[in-house]
Amino acid sequence: MKKTIILGLGLAMAINSYAQTATLESAQELVKNNDLAGAKKAIDEIIQSAKDDKNAAAWFTKGYIYQKIADDAKTKSLAPNGNVLAFEAYKKFMSLEKKLDITLVKDNMMALLGNFFNAGIACYNDKKYQDAVSSFEYVMDVKNSDASGKLFAADKIVDTIIAQAKMYKAYSYYNDKKNAEAAAGFEEALANPITKDADIYLRLATIYQNNGDNEKWISTIKNGITAFGNNNDLKNEEINYYLLTNKQDELVKKLEEAIIREPKNAQLLFSLASAYDALIKEKKGADADVFRKKAATTYEKAAAADSKNGDYVYNLGAMYYNQSVEVNENINKNKDNKSMVETLKKSREELMKKSMPYMEKAMGLYETGGVKEADKLNYNNSLRALQKMYDILNMKTQKDAITKKLGNS
Repeated sequence: MKKTIILGLGLAMAINSYAQTATLESAQELVKNNDLAGAKKAIDEIIQSAKDDKNAAAWFTKGYIYQKIADDAKTKSLAPNGNVLAFEAYKKFMSLEKKLDITLVKDNMMALLGNFFNAGIACYNDKKYQDAVSSFEYVMDVKNSDASGKLFAADKIVDTIIAQAKMYKAYSYYNDKKNAEAAAGFEEALANPITKDADIYLRLATIYQNNGDNEKWISTIKNGITAFGNNNDLKNEEINYYLLTNKQDELVKKLEEAIIREPKNAQLLFSLASAYDALIKEKKGADADVFRKKAATTYEKAAAADSKNGDYVYNLGAMYYNQSVEVNENINKNKDNKSMVETLKKSREELMKKSMPYMEKAMGLYETGGVKEADKLNYNNSLRALQKMYDILNMKTQKDAITKKLGNS
């Protein structure tokens, strides 16, 4: 995700022209003397008096004092929600002041905009996502409080702040597992050039994937690739889509394209080999042989690209072993046809001899440093396959060693 700007906006006290009463003047004087506790007490008393409930100057002064309190770490405790109360006071001021001097309140409202935004970012970074949402909503409330539409008209940075607040609000919903709200926010963010980003396409695609909406899942990925064609994460997500939806032909095409970009990416090579392997079962005759050869070559490339990964050589060995199993089934089906059986046995032996070195290598790689929990299934399968092959090929010593390993596994 892109880093965002942290706003530092000044606070302006432009209220002297509104000093209509001695009491209000004394509150302002207390602020000038940096006695914010005294100023707060004074302005609260003024606001509570019936005659000043509609005094625009008093509400402006309250907004300034509470904003000043919120900006000072030493006085924050006087009004923990000082920025919110300041915002409410400024809104009251704007509703009462019929001859509104825009410049009088503008700088302070801009400062509040920045304060709410920065508070939202801080909450987001602290994983307080609901608090972040509240802060970002206040950013938008500040903008929307300008009924005249003139207050921020000349400040283009406000458009950036609002767009980013909406984007981070969507991210907050996403991290808080509120997917419907997050999706709506992400769609809006993608419609805005300020916040349009590849990462948002990825997050939105994940939401649609989790919702089981395959149509929106793939369309979001494709739209992202159209907008950010060089983004490998989006291209890998497209591969993931075809992989998880078992669309093997499309998967192979996308993997082949990906490997042109990254010819030594072992994981991509392994995924392509696995896709070729899966297509063997769908094809027949010569077509199956073509994909079998492609799978073998690509597994070997994956193993060469990452020689420490046991899965790559295991799968290559398993491919040949599974072929030998099919041949063995034909032997059992045609056991009365001695000529055919002899031919099939030779074919079985050739396949097993192809499989064994890969299975042996996989076994050794899995054992290096101790067999990990994630590798146990493939490790044990490699042992069982080797045990079977050693038995058929009369390799008693090797078979006994594997049987012992199986007993200890």
